[in-house]
Amino acid sequence: MTKQNTEAERSRVLNDRDLDKEIGDARKELFDLRLRSSTRQLENYRELRKVRRQVARLETIRRARKLAGEGR
Repeated sequence: MTKQNTEAERSRVLNDRDLDKEIGDARKELFDLRLRSSTRQLENYRELRKVRRQVARLETIRRARKLAGEGR
């Protein structure tokens, strides 16, 4: 299993409140990285891509749960 798959599996077992907290933390980290990038203080630009994908992964899990709940 790749690292991304294990992160996604770990996120899938979180309850809704913890998932929302993870999304908030990831969005804050993305904001900080973008700020550091714009001021030329960011050394590893790959972090932006990594965190952007993490946010998307978490949002996808939240959306899938919402759609599964509506189908019932």
